[in-house]
Amino acid sequence: MNVNRQLRIMCNSLSLWGVGVLTVTNVCLIHAEEVHVLSSVPISSVKIEDSSWRPKLETWNSVTLIDVLDKFEKAGAFRNFDRVAGLLEGKHEGPPWFDGLIYEIIRGASDLLMSFPNDKLEAMIDYNIDKSIGNFPALVQSL
Repeated sequence: MNVNRQLRIMCNSLSLWGVGVLTVTNVCLIHAEEVHVLSSVPISSVKIEDSSWRPKLETWNSVTLIDVLDKFEKAGAFRNFDRVAGLLEGKHEGPPWFDGLIYEIIRGASDLLMSFPNDKLEAMIDYNIDKSIGNFPALVQSL
């Protein structure tokens, strides 16, 4: 068991019993800062070229994300954006988390497209952004 894990276990144990919580917690934080210094890296600088993850990422890019976007289109998730843009009337379709999930799918697909260009996937994303989100400026001006 490494020292960092032992120290974490000790901190958790002492915290539960209320013994020297402040002192031990401070030691844990100081130790963690010394051992793990993280800095962000631009996504465009990340290259995954191993035999395990690269094939999975390529499949997500060429099959999975396209399938996910198709299913959300059929389920009506993108029509919710059309309603907000004033292109359709009616109530929200699907579960309340649909909209946030669409944002996350677009974000993830955009990150993946930086490493694995895919014209079909990019066109699907652009289409939905242009159709729904692209109408928001006109909606805002009409308010």
